[in-house]
Amino acid sequence: MNRNAAETFGQTLRRLRHAKRMTQQQLADAVDTHVTHLSRLETGKRAPASRELLTRLSDVLGSGSLLASASGRLPSHVEAAIAALPAAVGEAVFEYRTLPVLRRLASGEAAVKMLSCAPGGAIDGAGRVDPGTICRSLGFEPVLRHGIESTAVRFEERRVVVCEPASPSSQVHMPRIRFLLAHAAAHISRDESVCRFPRLDAHEEAAISIACHLLCPPDILRSTFRTVTSGLSKNEDYLDLTQSDMLWSPVAGRVVAGVASRLAVPGWVVMRRLVDEALFDEEALHYLDGVVL
Repeated sequence: MNRNAAETFGQTLRRLRHAKRMTQQQLADAVDTHVTHLSRLETGKRAPASRELLTRLSDVLGSGSLLASASGRLPSHVEAAIAALPAAVGEAVFEYRTLPVLRRLASGEAAVKMLSCAPGGAIDGAGRVDPGTICRSLGFEPVLRHGIESTAVRFEERRVVVCEPASPSSQVHMPRIRFLLAHAAAHISRDESVCRFPRLDAHEEAAISIACHLLCPPDILRSTFRTVTSGLSKNEDYLDLTQSDMLWSPVAGRVVAGVASRLAVPGWVVMRRLVDEALFDEEALHYLDGVVL
């Protein structure tokens, strides 16, 4: 969870200044403004700083886009980049295409923080993320119940109950349970005590994105992807295909299935994350007919 989510601009500015061990006078001198103006910014008695002052403050404090975000503005270089892509922010596509992509990127950051707080990164003996461990690190004990209920996940006191309709022998049993536990962990991290999945709304879509990132973090996804493509290239049925060739052929579907099997996650989750990380693109386009592009 983001402990700074409720900070005002002034509180963020003060915290960053303290982290740099600077007095108000030292920071004011460094960014060429009056100390009284800086003090009023920190106490909230003045509106957020101008674009130019924000840039100077960010440079001196080394805060990246943090101050701009706290002020409710985009960093100047981000604003310029977006302005150069009017089709991406047009009314017709922004809500349905651009904004969902941005939300998915933000979900990745949330998943990284959750994994960093879980014991051992919540990696099990098979090298996979254990979503049950993540739930426990957040203070909720996972409970599995078989049968069909109105929602796939619900919260009972300090327990998260996952309802699984498939029998334990089904091929979808384990991947679905793992996804639902990751989905529940995402809700917990967002201080949400109600899950409506499989019904969809903004809360469920955010939890789905976080769950996908939790189950397929970039390093594990990349390593598994390369292990699977390497293994397929040694299969006698595909000896005439290089690893790059596979991604240009119908065999690519077997790569998705192989990664999903190794990570014990739903196939659609793997496809989504491979697209997020552009792994297919990166590997397929790096070599073409043996020539480095």
